[in-house]
Parts: sequence; structure tokens; C-alpha cells
Amino acid sequence: MVALLITWTLLNGYLFAQSSASDALPFRSVPVHTAAALFLVALGAVVTRPGSWPVRTVSADNIAGTMCRWLLPAAVLAPPLLGWIVRNLTMLGEPGAAFHWALYSVFSSAGSVALILILARRIELLDAERSAATMMSRHDQLTGLANRRAFDAFLLESFNRARRYERPLSLLTIDVDEFKAYNDAYGHPAGDEVLSAAAAVFAGIARDTDLVARIGGEEFAIVLPETTVGGARALAERVRQKVSELRLHRVVTVSIGIAVLSSGTATASALLEQSDQALYVAKRGGRNRVVVSGRSSTAQVMS
Repeated sequence: MVALLITWTLLNGYLFAQSSASDALPFRSVPVHTAAALFLVALGAVVTRPGSWPVRTVSADNIAGTMCRWLLPAAVLAPPLLGWIVRNLTMLGEPGAAFHWALYSVFSSAGSVALILILARRIELLDAERSAATMMSRHDQLTGLANRRAFDAFLLESFNRARRYERPLSLLTIDVDEFKAYNDAYGHPAGDEVLSAAAAVFAGIARDTDLVARIGGEEFAIVLPETTVGGARALAERVRQKVSELRLHRVVTVSIGIAVLSSGTATASALLEQSDQALYVAKRGGRNRVVVSGRSSTAQVMS
């Protein structure tokens, strides 16, 4: 950065004919092509450090980066150009005047660049805070999974897409068995450990295109786009088996209800209700099992 300022000062000195002034700094000792070459080398050295604050801010793919890329060239080039025009219009030819105009140009450019970068950095920080707030509003703080708000939005979007293009869609609702008794026996920190461990199992088994969410205290859901009943049932059984293998204070199990989109499913809420009903059947049937809701009141049970 220091080399950039020095070489930019040299170039501005030549722009304002400083080499003809004998009582100011001896710019004639550095040829203009040398100053230009050193300026480009210094600029290249700065650009090759993408992790540094100025380069990172300027190259960022956000509002702050766009603002920098639009305003910085003008901030750098406008002061020397305007100064050169004013100097030539006012015919300031007394000794030292060119040097003063060169300093004005350098400091104006540097000040403008600094203000733009500071403003861009502030915008960048505000954007990061807004992104973090948005993420927190759509994610569960304990497990890191999507929360009920994000789940509802994703389920509705997936439901509408599946209905429009006649594609399969499955939904799993999962409940940790006897969670209240576990909490009472081992305390709330142990209960939080169960929820976090179970959430890690769900997230590890689900695909990138699925959504895993915590939609209640100990209740979770997995939205499975492009998944038939066979795929949903296989995934649910893997989830049930993996949770039962967790090494905690005691064996932990889950009950899972499955609903699959059919021609009779009118809304996304209806699909969720079918899955909840299947989950209720699994809980009532002895827990630690998978129940698939069908078009009729019967259900298939796996334990």
C-alpha cells in the first residue's frame, strides 16, 4: 500500500508537470515509465493477496463489492483529471504550484478510496449480520437443523412442485420415544445431548436435496422430494436403526410415521397430518417402529 501511494504520487507529479519545478521534490530522478511500472507491480502485489481486507471487500460478490468496483475507479482517476483541468484553465505556473496540485490529487484519491472502502466494509458487516439473523430465524439453535418456519416453507414448495410435475414426494415425522422420562431421569443437559445426537443421525442419512427439521420439542421431520414409499421406508428404517445404536445414558429409540403424496392429498398440511397419524399409530403400537400411512386407514408396521 505504501508503494502504491509513493508511485501514485510520482505519476501525479508528472501529470502536473512537476519535473519542471526546480524547488520541489526531484521527480525527474524517477522516469515516468519506471514510476508506472512500479505502480503496476505494487498494484499486482496487493491483488495477489485475496485474503487481505481491501481485496476481499472489492472482489466480494455482494452489494459492498459491487459498489467498490463501480466507485473506486472514479475515486482514483477523477481528482487528478479535475486537478489537471483546473490547473490548465487557471494557468497556475508559479514555482511549486504543480507540486501542490499533485499533492491535492493524491490525497483526494486516497481519501476517496478510504471512504469507499470503509463504507463498503460497513455494508459488508451489515449484510453478514442480516444473513446471520436470517439463518437464525430459520434454524434450530440447539440442533442446527431447520426450524418449523423453514420446514413449512420447504414442505409447501416441495408439495406444489410435486403436484405440478407429478413427481413423488414423501414425508417422515419422527418422535424420540419416552423423551420426558429420559429428561426426568438424567436431566435437561442429557436430554439436549439426545436431541443433538439424533439430529446428527438424521442429517447424516438424509440427502442434500432433503430437508431435516426440528418441528417440536422432541419431534423432527424429513421432507423427501423425488422419493417413493419404498425409498422413504428404507431411509426411515436406517434412521431407526442408527438411533438405537447411539451410546448414551441408555438406549434411545424413535418412532417414525411416513406419508406419501397421492392424488387424494389436497394440501401440504394434509400430507403432514397423514404423517402425524402414522406416527401416532407407531407410538400406540409399542414405539421403536416405522408406520407407513396408506390411502385407507390401515398402515404397514416395521419393528
